[in-house]
Amino acid sequence: MAYVASFLKGLQILDVSGPAQPKHVGGFAGFGPINAIEVQGAFAYIATSDGLIILDVSDPTNPFPTHPLFNPRAPTSPASNVTIADSLAYVVGRDRFGAKTLKIIDVNDPASPQEIGAFETVEATRVHIAGSYAYVAEGRQGLQIFDIKDPFAPKLVKTFDTLGETWDVHVSGNTVYLADGSWRLRILDVNISGASSLSLFIRRSPSGVELIWNGAGKLETAEEMLRPWLPLEGAMSPMKISATTSARFYRLRP
Repeated sequence: MAYVASFLKGLQILDVSGPAQPKHVGGFAGFGPINAIEVQGAFAYIATSDGLIILDVSDPTNPFPTHPLFNPRAPTSPASNVTIADSLAYVVGRDRFGAKTLKIIDVNDPASPQEIGAFETVEATRVHIAGSYAYVAEGRQGLQIFDIKDPFAPKLVKTFDTLGETWDVHVSGNTVYLADGSWRLRILDVNISGASSLSLFIRRSPSGVELIWNGAGKLETAEEMLRPWLPLEGAMSPMKISATTSARFYRLRP
């Protein structure tokens, strides 16, 4: 099944068993415009202008709210993003006073979600959960990383002030990928322990792209991800790459 977040028409569910001819099988539109959706098991967690909505989608032809009274027109309204990890929903939204927040909601029982933690943000747009940490894209404030080992009391442990506006974040191991506005893609090697982090930025230039890094690591390149990685001896930041150059992979190593 494909779960489509239609901005004005709510959740739409498509049967894509035949990719060439997807079929509409169900939907639900009893809430405000959708900003994000995540499906886990039999439930769809939806960030809307009305807040977090949880739908039971075990029968895709007849999805329905698990907890109609849980209308986050109170603490979590509106919601712009939601991520699920270990039966917890991390909801980017606003509190009742209009301040940007990241709320942690226990959804172990989708019929009775309970807010268990929260922290105020500045311009939070997206959140990625990796292990015991929440990586929050904070717009013009860059990246913030919170320790969520105790979801009742999350703690800010690290910040990274980017040169652009960080709108999205994805984490794989110690590598953090940022969608950073006019600076396009940023790649960070983040060390939560407090040591210096490596950062590799990719910026578009008139003739191609530029690789920009903080000078604390060594640049390597490969033709394919699984091919041998070779050091680029003498490479200096910024390094210009022509648009006519064959496609290659680059990484920064300690």
